[in-house]
Amino acid sequence: MYYTNFQKKEYDSYLECLQLPQTTNLKGAKNIYIDLDTLLFSSNLKLNQSNHPYPIQDLMFKVNELLKILSEIDAQANKEKQHRILRINLVDIKSTVDEDLFYWSYYSHKYTASKGADIKALDEWHKFEDKLDVDKLAEFKARREINLSLYLHIIKNHMYFNRIIFASNRQYNPLIEEFGFDVAEEIYLNKVIKDHHAQNICSISPSCLTSALFFLTKDIISDYKLKNLKASIMSNSRKLNSEIQLDLKSMLHHLDITETDSSNSDFIILINDLDLLTHIPEFEQNKPLFVVDLSVSESPNFSYMLLKNNNFSEVFAYAKKRHKEPDHSAIIRALSAGLLSFARGSRFVDQIAINYMDDYFSPLSMALNQPLKSFVNPISILAQKLEDHNVKQQDS
Repeated sequence: MYYTNFQKKEYDSYLECLQLPQTTNLKGAKNIYIDLDTLLFSSNLKLNQSNHPYPIQDLMFKVNELLKILSEIDAQANKEKQHRILRINLVDIKSTVDEDLFYWSYYSHKYTASKGADIKALDEWHKFEDKLDVDKLAEFKARREINLSLYLHIIKNHMYFNRIIFASNRQYNPLIEEFGFDVAEEIYLNKVIKDHHAQNICSISPSCLTSALFFLTKDIISDYKLKNLKASIMSNSRKLNSEIQLDLKSMLHHLDITETDSSNSDFIILINDLDLLTHIPEFEQNKPLFVVDLSVSESPNFSYMLLKNNNFSEVFAYAKKRHKEPDHSAIIRALSAGLLSFARGSRFVDQIAINYMDDYFSPLSMALNQPLKSFVNPISILAQKLEDHNVKQQDS
């Protein structure tokens, strides 16, 4: 029995396809995945640990409610052993605050790390501090202390979980040394984890390796005994962003999938990283395609051309990046669905149909201020191609 509060729509549809049971009751679950932000801010999904206004008492109350439930489960005489994963999304300062506040954070940590020796960093720190609004700075510092206090409480209670994963979203910039309050936070967390002898449960990992779908994908690979898998990565630009490359290679490595050329691969991960594409490059035919469209939501070209392409029958999974969705999240949505299709030997057509509607047609209709019914022709093409696939599956 599976339970998750994160990526729930996709997760539930995958479980349904796999004919695995799911539950909304923690006490009835065997595999549990909890996202801390979702737990804390489910009443307002616009809030997260980078912008919430809550005092520590409010956040602690919700965490303690969870720990109380887990304690009650553990106290049951005939309890079924649960596997519990808690994901904590660390704040990436650079992407969540304005430039002045980021550099204030950067030079403050740089000066502190130098133990008072870097006078230039001290001057820069004070320069940016003078530019910042006093109340805004105080709010930022207070929220950071609140978050750290909550993390400390969770680490102290780490034995309630099998894994506690602090998801790092920091984007490495080779032009900037590794300083900033988010860097200092990770250094502090590593020390606290060691001090509480929690290294076997608590860890800091890249965000691309921490989602519910990623762990479900690992289960699929294990349950279906998929070994020696080989994947080819292709991008329409042929110059895939280095951060995306690192995330994707890390995902494949942790799923025990070898990267190779298209002719020797079991499947192809096709990434569109271009807006307003004019043509789809050629690629190896008769190979399952796991398609990820990273173009902006207002760019319909690639998805529509793919739909009309003869190779659409080879599409085993499809995901178009959603508004404000990290690139790695769209990739794991397609990769997990593709591997599910590959394991079962048939396309996960519901995932393709739903994602075309949710990721492509719906955002496009909003961007163009047109009703969905105005896209009747491409939607009909999608329905017909998926129905043709179903007929072929039944005949075989």
